[in-house]
Amino acid sequence: MTASDVFPDNPFKDTIFGDQTVIQILVSCDVINNLLTNEILDITWAYDQNIFSIVPGFDTDPEACPIDYTCATNSGPALSTDLCNAFTFDSDTGTYSVDIDDPTLYPPGVYEIEICGTAGTQSGCETFTITVVDPCTVANLSLAREILKPEENHKVGDAPAIQTWSSLDLLVSDRVYDCGAPTFILTKPDESPFDTTLF
Repeated sequence: MTASDVFPDNPFKDTIFGDQTVIQILVSCDVINNLLTNEILDITWAYDQNIFSIVPGFDTDPEACPIDYTCATNSGPALSTDLCNAFTFDSDTGTYSVDIDDPTLYPPGVYEIEICGTAGTQSGCETFTITVVDPCTVANLSLAREILKPEENHKVGDAPAIQTWSSLDLLVSDRVYDCGAPTFILTKPDESPFDTTLF
């Protein structure tokens, strides 16, 4: 009896080991010893930031067994909002890509996310939070130039002092995001309002 009789696909059949018996050992992933989860850190993200990635990084014993991942939104600012709809899973890299850029779909607030993995008979889950931030609430604004002219004295009866300016060229924001038209309030240095009959 030769190796080709015992194992027809013997890769050594045409070599000097052709008459050796080949035993193929297969590792079954149907029943595995353990599934080790990996902590996923909490995340804070704003609509104007780029797509970010989440790597669950679960491990199996034995190694190299495939893991099926699921994502669930346990809680959030809106009961009907499932933040997992913004998750795209890449099975080749085992990575979730997350794109949160629409405040109408994903309102700002704290979302509790649970990612679970299953391999064979074992499963495990990790829970973490994603805090979605409206960039308009954290934007830093500054004046591109002085709004008012230097101090001037006017008498009653003088011609009105007129100065025109546009909000489009006055404000500079550190966020690239459309927050809508700004609102300006003119006050005295002590933050008290001006006389509305004069201004």
